[in-house]
Amino acid sequence: MSMETETLVRFVDYEVWFLIGAFFLLIGYQILTGKIKTDGLLSTKDSKGGLSPARVQLLVLTLAAAFYYLMQVISKPTAGLPAAPKEMLLVLGGSNLFYAARKAYTQLPWLRSNKQN
Repeated sequence: MSMETETLVRFVDYEVWFLIGAFFLLIGYQILTGKIKTDGLLSTKDSKGGLSPARVQLLVLTLAAAFYYLMQVISKPTAGLPAAPKEMLLVLGGSNLFYAARKAYTQLPWLRSNKQN
């Protein structure tokens, strides 16, 4: 690789990190100032309004998987992204399936009507 190409690659690398950091700061600022509303993010949308286990587990597992993948990227900075482990994809898929099933159960009255009779 020529010196000019290496310089260009390094410049693009810094630009991408700058863009990611700018997005992070912008979104964080908007959350802190209340422009992006997060109240009720983890609560149920029914009349009870309590903490939703489905939402909590989805958020926690998604953040854990994202952190794990980020650590994989940082530990092996190569030209490409590492492959996502099958186990991580299964956990994320199961988490989303649990959330979707819970959401369907609460939103579709015909699923609950058999239980109430």
